[in-house]
Amino acid sequence: MTPTAPTNIPAIDLAFPIVQGLVMPIEHAHQLLGAIKQAAPQLAEVPIGLHPLRGTPLPEGLLHLRHRTPLRLRLPSDRIAAALPLAGKELRIGSMLIRLGSPSVEMLEPHAELYARTVIISKTVPKAGRDAEARGNRHATEPEVIAAVQARCNPGATVRVIGSRTITLHGKAPGGKRLWFPGFEMVIEGLDAEHSIAIQSTGIGGRRAFGCGIFVKAGMRKMATADVPKTTSNEVGDA
Repeated sequence: MTPTAPTNIPAIDLAFPIVQGLVMPIEHAHQLLGAIKQAAPQLAEVPIGLHPLRGTPLPEGLLHLRHRTPLRLRLPSDRIAAALPLAGKELRIGSMLIRLGSPSVEMLEPHAELYARTVIISKTVPKAGRDAEARGNRHATEPEVIAAVQARCNPGATVRVIGSRTITLHGKAPGGKRLWFPGFEMVIEGLDAEHSIAIQSTGIGGRRAFGCGIFVKAGMRKMATADVPKTTSNEVGDA
């Protein structure tokens, strides 16, 4: 079960500089998350959001990280200590290694406009068959995602879908096959301070540990979408 953040505790971003290693597999999210939790086991009990790493795709399925791109975690402000063991650690992602430096704390600010590169929401629906109680999941449609995000906003705020993105996670399905998750690129405008901080702190939707549902200042959109195709693994680019 994914840990849930208390709604009354604001989050922070904890940014670890990557001091060694500039190349990793493009499809690195699952392995990176595993390496993070191995190096800092207490994070398994913390609802973290992992900002996608910024970089340029290379041949042979590799990603060249941009200079000074940090590994940035969003987590409740009272759980910073759980992530501190990552400082100075080497993380193995496939055949690649990166080493992290000492982190800096970045406080969230109440921006009226927020942006998320990918929002994924699942809906629980009845399964077909004789068992009327059986339930399953499906991915929400664009109107359903807009409604779910709008429900988290103050009156007067507007929600816009500005693109669609399909992310892949390698090795998550039986037999190590890829899983595909359709999502939406979104902007929220007209937020008051309270709702802005709340949305940034808890995110919206699932797969936050793989970079989804993380909202940032809308002015970061250009940086967040650089080098990112519309259908991609969710590890390329920044959010």
